[in-house]
Amino acid sequence: MVRILVPLLLCAAFAPGSTSASDRQFTSCMHRAGGITLEMLNCIGQAQERAEARLATTLSKAIGSLSPSRHDSLGDAQRAWLAYRRAHCGFLADPEGGTSASLVSADCWLSLTQERVAFLDTLVDHSTVLLR
Repeated sequence: MVRILVPLLLCAAFAPGSTSASDRQFTSCMHRAGGITLEMLNCIGQAQERAEARLATTLSKAIGSLSPSRHDSLGDAQRAWLAYRRAHCGFLADPEGGTSASLVSADCWLSLTQERVAFLDTLVDHSTVLLR
């Protein structure tokens, strides 16, 4: 039951119009994956690569928006967030959880990265109020 339910939930989460996945390539890839775990992991991996690139770009913009005295604070916060993402999503990769656990962990990694990018985008967009 869990093996069927997790892929269905992941596909539903990434359906067009979903707020959790704005990336059209990702949505299309997940639909083409047809519930096959390896294909779904490949889709998540490709989306994660794009999200990591966007994270790096957005972090640079956020740092550029900061007064020099705030650079270290954001660096500390980013390192703490990276440790949290690694620990939290790693926990979800339960070795006894089968293939669904690997999907849940990979999705966690992607979702948290996308959320962090959105947060940093908000900081950049409101830098005159939030970051000075």
